[in-house]
Amino acid sequence: MTIRPRSVSLFAAALAAFAVLGAPVAFAQAPKTGGLVLGCENVRRIQDKFFDQHILFKAPDAAIEGRAVEQYIKRLDSAKLYLRKADVDTMK
Repeated sequence: MTIRPRSVSLFAAALAAFAVLGAPVAFAQAPKTGGLVLGCENVRRIQDKFFDQHILFKAPDAAIEGRAVEQYIKRLDSAKLYLRKADVDTMK
């Protein structure tokens, strides 16, 4: 089966149109009332389930806390534009 360049470009155009027009509308809908709400009281249960299912880590310790902070900083400021070294040191 060969894929024609025109069909690929039409598919790419349709995908781009959905991403620009359809996706924001789908994600911007207001949440339904009476649904599940994630709050601070749920964090411990979620964390416990995570550790129950995890292969290496079965309980929170300094190593996983350090890795979590490093990943948080990388995702928050991956280009190192917004946080100063003092800010990062304070987080660690």
